[in-house]
Amino acid sequence: MSDLLAYRESCMKEDRLRERAERAEADVDWWKAHFYKRNDILKDNIQRKKKAEAELANTQIAVAHYDIDLKRVRAERNRLRRMADQWWDLINNSRGVDGLHLNGDLATWEDLLPGGRFEEWLSEMETEADDALAGGT
Repeated sequence: MSDLLAYRESCMKEDRLRERAERAEADVDWWKAHFYKRNDILKDNIQRKKKAEAELANTQIAVAHYDIDLKRVRAERNRLRRMADQWWDLINNSRGVDGLHLNGDLATWEDLLPGGRFEEWLSEMETEADDALAGGT
């Protein structure tokens, strides 16, 4: 009878070991799945990070070009402002343009500026200057 008990005992130990092995195998399978899922998430995050870094680099390049263009536009606007200031300084410190009519008469600024008899002579230049100055900040 002791052989029978010993056999029964060894069968029970074998069953417990088999159950432990099955549980361990299930645990390993769970950890593998968990690892692969985490690994996929990590790979996806790395890809998104690389894409974001590329977009950031492109944005930085675009901003640099915009900065260069903005500096050029501001320099041109400042040049036009100086030119307009000089133009108005000339108008404010003189009576008009001598010899413009080719008859010896003085063409006064009142005649050449808007509302004057010959306003069309300078209107295009004035309009372009105003448009150019209005375009910048």
